[in-house]
Amino acid sequence: SASDCGANSVSFNAELFHRSYWGLDERGRFGLFLDLALQYRSSLTGLKFSGDSSEGTTHTRSLGAKILARPGLEIFVMNNVSSIFSIGIGGLSYSISKNLKDGQVCGSKISSGARIMPDLTDISMGIAIHF
Repeated sequence: SASDCGANSVSFNAELFHRSYWGLDERGRFGLFLDLALQYRSSLTGLKFSGDSSEGTTHTRSLGAKILARPGLEIFVMNNVSSIFSIGIGGLSYSISKNLKDGQVCGSKISSGARIMPDLTDISMGIAIHF
């Protein structure tokens, strides 16, 4: 039986990317592109609880970085407006998580990996305005 429970979560995400474009026709209206992205993620999740036999707080601090590739198709509908479609094909990832209970580290996890295959959860469609 737990009472006086509370949870909170704060996260920060950032991404930098570079796009290379290859025109498929003479005027460059249709083309293929490749986005290379560098992502950074930081999050802090906390839980406060009290019960019959114990009370305290636990936190999980996570940091992660990824390098991703996203090939796609771009069609210029006007000189500075294009329609895009892309799908992520994976990349490299690294993350570290630390679990803290009442301010003391009680566990940690480090993971890294590489994955090269289409990612159906990373599909982008949209309109881009070029300046």
